[in-house]
Amino acid sequence: MGAVNSKPIVGWDPGMGFGAPDSVRSANGEVPWASWRFVSSGYFNAMGIRLLKGRPFIDSDFHDKTHRVIISDSVANDLWPNQDPIGRPIVLWKGQGNRMAQVVGVVASIRDHGLDVDPTRIVYIANLGQWNSPVQLVVNGASSAAPIASLLRSILAGIDPKIPVSEVQTMNELVGQSLGSVQLNTALLSGFALTALVLSMTGIYGVLTYSVSRRTAEIGIRVTLGADRNTIFRLILLQGMQPIIAGVVIGIAASLALTQFLTGLLFEVKPADGISYVTVTLLIGATALLACLLPARRALRVDPVTALREA
Repeated sequence: MGAVNSKPIVGWDPGMGFGAPDSVRSANGEVPWASWRFVSSGYFNAMGIRLLKGRPFIDSDFHDKTHRVIISDSVANDLWPNQDPIGRPIVLWKGQGNRMAQVVGVVASIRDHGLDVDPTRIVYIANLGQWNSPVQLVVNGASSAAPIASLLRSILAGIDPKIPVSEVQTMNELVGQSLGSVQLNTALLSGFALTALVLSMTGIYGVLTYSVSRRTAEIGIRVTLGADRNTIFRLILLQGMQPIIAGVVIGIAASLALTQFLTGLLFEVKPADGISYVTVTLLIGATALLACLLPARRALRVDPVTALREA
């Protein structure tokens, strides 16, 4: 279990300028911006955030006059690219108070502002002094939220019955809250796309079925003149599939050109997803093949004399 001053992903986002006396970037007068979090020693384990360098917080870090901080690797790369940041001094709230601290660890960057944005620069401070904000407890458990909340309430009641536990949420709920509008847009877009796919498959089937059925007389004449039925069958399939193949090629090219507009709705999924393209192509191809196959087989079974009368 750990504690933090702001919920992951959907919590309020305090920010500060940061720098370092021995950083080339700071020497150039640049002041990068980062989020900051007051955390307990168990926060990183509870959140599953990997420690990349240095050490986690220890008890003495919460009592020493010198601030101890753990920074995300994005902060480390900004200040000390290709260098070891452990033990180096860092300036917190640069231009707003210039508090000095010492880096004791580096952790992996996380998407603390939401899964649809880039990983966040974060400075984690070994200090639980909460002036105006509640403490957010983070518990890593295998059960649902209700039993964990009940256990927390009983534990805190033994410490102080006046301590409330409210707004208990799972990480999945926080993620859903962050991506609610994006998920809605994606669901609507997926629904429209599926409807368009069904309509296109229905249209392809109807047009090709009608086109082949109109050739019944032609097929009868070819058979009467001695044409091989297998040759006619292959001819019908080839002629029916030619416009479908051309349409698929044009559609894929147009889709690849328009995928840039979908990038904002995707997370860890490439806009040009090969599986999606292959699946849709196979569905359209199978529909077209079926639309040519069934009427062609029926036409070949028609008596040539009957076909000639229809001509």
